[in-house]
Amino acid sequence: MDQTVAVFPKNKFQEVRVGIREFKGNDLVDIRIWTMTQSVDKMVPTAKGVTINVLLLPQLLKALEDTDKIIKANFAAANSVKK
Repeated sequence: MDQTVAVFPKNKFQEVRVGIREFKGNDLVDIRIWTMTQSVDKMVPTAKGVTINVLLLPQLLKALEDTDKIIKANFAAANSVKK
């Protein structure tokens, strides 16, 4: 199964694509940077990204949720100090 789930801009020339891929019989979650080529006006994948087995997705989600909580706590603390 090859399916792109989400695409969002990283900057003016690059985007992040999240997808589900199959490779050698393994189902994988692929989070990769795609960039615009100069010679051909199309996006191509770069080596920058991460690919993990779908079985590890719950651990990745937990890590991202924990990261989000820390960022929000630090952002709230930084904003309360500025006031």
